[in-house]
Amino acid sequence: MILAWAKISMRIPGMKSLKDKRRIIKSLKDNVFAKFKISISEVDENDIWQRATLGLAIVSSDRSYAQKSLDMILQLISQNTSLEIIHRDFQIIKI
Repeated sequence: MILAWAKISMRIPGMKSLKDKRRIIKSLKDNVFAKFKISISEVDENDIWQRATLGLAIVSSDRSYAQKSLDMILQLISQNTSLEIIHRDFQIIKI
């Protein structure tokens, strides 16, 4: 079994409230989940208006599938013009 995980920290410029931030993050999470059916959640910086950290996980029997999925998810998130990725960390391990 293969476990792929990522932690993505981002800056969301122009947010004036937590409500604005949560709208952007919810839309992003829903979009990623709809396309990839993975676990994704905001895991840090919940109360900071212009920052967010998302955690995501993929479980697969195929390492190349997990890597390809992570790459496509990171590309999808980086294409969102409402935010800027400031740090990303990911790992793929065999369990």
